[in-house]
Amino acid sequence: MKKLQKKMIATAALLSSVVLTSAAHAIGTTTTNADYGMAAANGAADKTIELAPNTKWVNVVNGETVRFNAGARTFSWHFSTFSDKPFDLSDIAPRDVDVKGVRVYVATDPAMSGS
Repeated sequence: MKKLQKKMIATAALLSSVVLTSAAHAIGTTTTNADYGMAAANGAADKTIELAPNTKWVNVVNGETVRFNAGARTFSWHFSTFSDKPFDLSDIAPRDVDVKGVRVYVATDPAMSGS
């Protein structure tokens, strides 16, 4: 009986999370870095992008987790956005990582586009 109760509580928590996430997306942009996804562990990255001093833009795919190497500094980001507008990498990078002037272009995941 206790196993069933725990399973029901876990299922309810998961459903609540899905509903809240869906509601957040329905509201629209919040003008915070949460509009673009969330920070991720460096080991979780699907790919790595090396940022050179002359890098002006990067291309990523919605749903992808990317590790960015900027000199001696590294950070990872999981892209989850409903906007197709490019944005500044500095909007999501840690403050101590210099990525000024680098734009992020997020493509739709081909697996999710139905094509």
